[in-house]
Amino acid sequence: QGNYAAANGFMDGLAEYRRGQGLPGLSINWGPWSTGGMAATLSDRDRLRWDAQGIQAIALDSGLQALGDLLDRSGQVGAIPIDWPTFMRQFPPGNVPPLFEAFVAADAGSDSGLRSDFLVRWDAAPAGDRQSLLVEHLRLQISKVLGLSSPSQVDVREGFANLGMDSLMAVELRNRLQSSFGCSVSATLAFDYPTVEDLADYFAREVLPAATPADAPTAVRVEEPIANGKPHADATRLAVEEMTESEAEALLLSKLDGLRF
Repeated sequence: QGNYAAANGFMDGLAEYRRGQGLPGLSINWGPWSTGGMAATLSDRDRLRWDAQGIQAIALDSGLQALGDLLDRSGQVGAIPIDWPTFMRQFPPGNVPPLFEAFVAADAGSDSGLRSDFLVRWDAAPAGDRQSLLVEHLRLQISKVLGLSSPSQVDVREGFANLGMDSLMAVELRNRLQSSFGCSVSATLAFDYPTVEDLADYFAREVLPAATPADAPTAVRVEEPIANGKPHADATRLAVEEMTESEAEALLLSKLDGLRF
């Protein structure tokens, strides 16, 4: 959608330019409309994905009322119904883009320092139960991203691509896991660890030991990854060079999503 984004960017710039010249100019960045436009052609799975992210569709009457309220303004304005507590859960603690912080009510952000439900259950679980708890959590998140009715439909050894995961879903999965594990993870997570088993091994080895209570045993340090006999820096470069088009798209989307305004 590069041409679409470029056209919208031009309209935003034109409105700001006119405003700078003392002239009227309004560019409205609309969210999805429920009864028309590009969003009306989306599948039920895509709509459910937006609902899960807290992004709601604009009803016709509400959209027209918003348009009437905005006509006497100038500049660039965003118009989209958002369930902020749900929307903000996709960001790990301490990594909320400044653009969104102003929209979060004080009471909604008061629990930002609390651990997620999963981490609370992880801390309380006996050591022997933690691996199965982790696997089931990953299956649940993946089933939600894929729009499946049950986590049991996610085979722990099946590749995500074979399950129907595309690049946008990979970014959504990354956001969900960042929220539940309370940390930032790689933009290419779903491609680097393309099965539930791979993901579970990664989080158990690299992430969750640091997330346990302070009196827990210190995790053994894992050496930097090696790929094809090359050290970590070269391995990272090699991974980027060998990305498929979908993998590169997911990485670009994640980088754009992470820009701080």
